[in-house]
Formats: sequence, structure tokens, C-alpha cells
Amino acid sequence: MHIKRINGYVSKKIDDEYIVFDINKGKVYELNITAEYLWKYLWKPRKIMELITKIAVKFKISPIKAEKDIHFFISEYQNKLFYLKK
Repeated sequence: MHIKRINGYVSKKIDDEYIVFDINKGKVYELNITAEYLWKYLWKPRKIMELITKIAVKFKISPIKAEKDIHFFISEYQNKLFYLKK
């Protein structure tokens, strides 16, 4: 399974917050540091296992914790900021 970012968004770091703005719906999303990293990394489709490995290494956490973070990201932002494809 792959994750791909949805087009039509503008993103910007403002102070300590990373903001993603949906220009079509007028919605704003404030991303935490992990979600910000994933958003930037999803400029092209990525496999979920690849994301788990990247997060574990980047934030020096266990793969189990990284997998939980990825699943939280998916549950929060699926079909809002990105979509899943097989």
C-alpha cells in the first residue's frame, strides 16, 4: 500500500507551527513535527513500511512506535491531505 499527497495545498512554517492550507475548501491543518516530516516526504507516493522506517530513524524511536505514529497520521488525515492507493 502507498500513501500519496493530494494536490491543491499550500504549506508554510510559521514560527514553530507547520500549516497546510486547502485552497479548494478553505481548510487549515496544523501539523505536529512528525506529520510535518511526513507531509514533506510524501511529495511522491511512498510505501507505508518505508515511512515507518524513515520515522523510526529520523526521530530515534522504535519501529513499533513509528508504526503507531503512521497509523495515527493515516486516521487523522486520510482523504484530507493524502490518499492511500494499492
